[in-house]
Amino acid sequence: MVAVSIFSGFGMRIVWDFLPLYAVDIVGLTNFQLGIVQTTGGVISAALAMPGGIISDRFGRKPLILISRVMSPISMFLVTVSTTFQQYYGVQFIGSVANALGGGGIYVGGPAWNALIADLVPKEKRGTIMGTMGTLSGIVATPAAIVGGYLWDAMSPQVPFYISLVLGLIGTVIFQFGVKEPKRAKG
Repeated sequence: MVAVSIFSGFGMRIVWDFLPLYAVDIVGLTNFQLGIVQTTGGVISAALAMPGGIISDRFGRKPLILISRVMSPISMFLVTVSTTFQQYYGVQFIGSVANALGGGGIYVGGPAWNALIADLVPKEKRGTIMGTMGTLSGIVATPAAIVGGYLWDAMSPQVPFYISLVLGLIGTVIFQFGVKEPKRAKG
């Protein structure tokens, strides 16, 4: 899960700071429209946190995380083909749902992700593991915005988003084949 955090975290950080710029400068959103998109994302996160936890308890953590880990990088790619407010809004809506439910975006977390860590790690080591994951992924992702800015300037505004897609999907493959969800007692 540390490797997943590192790949996915760098992949999202390479574009995260540039999403508003892309929306306004490339797609052509107004600042008001961008505010609508970002507010909607916050509402989605708040509204879906509890249902996401319930779904992960009922159907398992891994399926929800996998859906999120696929949808998040794909939504970053779809940003590059958005040309209208409606398209950008739809793409960000999908990405927000993915992030809220499974923790696929910039903030590794979400109810399913956190519950899986609790399932995998002995309770006396959870804080240490969470701290280690946050520290390592934070250190690796620190230069991501510089890399994203350089790629934007040197190649095109779309290139950081393409790299985000690839890194996010690599993290998804690592998660799929490298993380096993423990069996939980039926209650």
